[in-house]
Amino acid sequence: MIRAAPTMENKMDDRRVILDHGARIANGNGDRDVMEDEDDDSTSSDIGDGEEGEEEEEEEDIKEEDKDDDNRYIQEEVFPLKDEIVVFLRNISAKHRRSKRLFRTVNCPGTNRTISFKYGIQDKEADVLVFSKSCSKREWHLLRENRDPRQIWLYTTAESAYTFRTSLEVQEEGLHFNMTFGYHFNSDVYAPFGAYVPFEDTNDAIDVDVWAGKPLDAFPVAWASSHCTHGYWNRTGFVYFLSKYMDVQMYGTCGNMKIPRNETGYSVLKQHKFYLAFENSCCSGYITEKFWMALADYQAVPIVIGAKYSEYKRLAPPNSFVHADEFKSAEDLASFIKEVGENPDLYNKYHEWRKYGKVEVYTNRKVYPYQDNESACVLLDYLETNARRNKPMIAKIDPFGPDWIGGCKACGVNKWIQNFGLSSFAFLNGEQTSIVNK
Repeated sequence: MIRAAPTMENKMDDRRVILDHGARIANGNGDRDVMEDEDDDSTSSDIGDGEEGEEEEEEEDIKEEDKDDDNRYIQEEVFPLKDEIVVFLRNISAKHRRSKRLFRTVNCPGTNRTISFKYGIQDKEADVLVFSKSCSKREWHLLRENRDPRQIWLYTTAESAYTFRTSLEVQEEGLHFNMTFGYHFNSDVYAPFGAYVPFEDTNDAIDVDVWAGKPLDAFPVAWASSHCTHGYWNRTGFVYFLSKYMDVQMYGTCGNMKIPRNETGYSVLKQHKFYLAFENSCCSGYITEKFWMALADYQAVPIVIGAKYSEYKRLAPPNSFVHADEFKSAEDLASFIKEVGENPDLYNKYHEWRKYGKVEVYTNRKVYPYQDNESACVLLDYLETNARRNKPMIAKIDPFGPDWIGGCKACGVNKWIQNFGLSSFAFLNGEQTSIVNK
């Protein structure tokens, strides 16, 4: 089903919004994973690697040629309406390539056209080319040289702009994709990791006493993670720093308690009043399933660091989370969490929204247009609609611009949070933070 997200304040224009009102999408083992993101920083392609020296020699010549032939950067002709739209998943991850269920033909309601996802066909045979991982310099330039003038180039990822930055390293600034599909607010097709959906009828709203269901002897705050190294900011060190001021139960490889990755794990985390939903990167719009799972599966109040406060407020149920950067120090945050956690009335105010709506968790399968049939049909609808406008498509987001790479900033404005950041980001525009190894 396609409709505007209920809490979005911006005009959606011609974009499509994916909101699933059916069963939540499960991961491969039948359950969503209680662990934090297994961040996939290995975005290098397995195609064409091992010849970097030769590629660098060729690169200068290619750039010189491009100065006189910029039309290879954009779609030259109008996208044609065909009975079958062929989408070529060229540089998807190795895990996705092994998943045979991705390569299929989807019949969508309301149209006699189909959309097919394939891997291994010739590039020129594809109507749409999906970029969701990086590719080598040689491969990238060959793709541009052989591009069909009607072909759509689609940019998509469930990773942050920082984690996915290597996908842009061989692309020149000024390149325009035809469309974007993902979690960023300005994507041509907006596909978030989750959503707050108000009930259609609130006349039967009942009181919600979540505090009464939390064991008094459980630690007030929980965190579960198996990814302990840091690239953007020292998230693990920050959690250990916070534990000096508040009681935090740490699960997974990064903590001292094991937890199963299934419904049993949900029940364990459900004992805690608060959950540390810290993102691996602090980039615009990057609010992943860990936030939505804390609300839906653990019935906890998320304590967040990642996107700006205003972006969380834009998406989340009203008064449902605590943004750490709203506090001047770790002591202030800990004092607030203690006060709220020990007062049933104050704590239940953070769950007042449950009277009037629910949270749906989509996970990253909704973010990619090829993993979920509903997402595939939204993509087909978008292509059909734009083809009828009889003009070439250009994506609303510039991958090198302020929305994407430029949307990654220091984590927080307060120094006590910034101290756990790293200082080596060229795209932070001079905002330098120091490394703290805790």
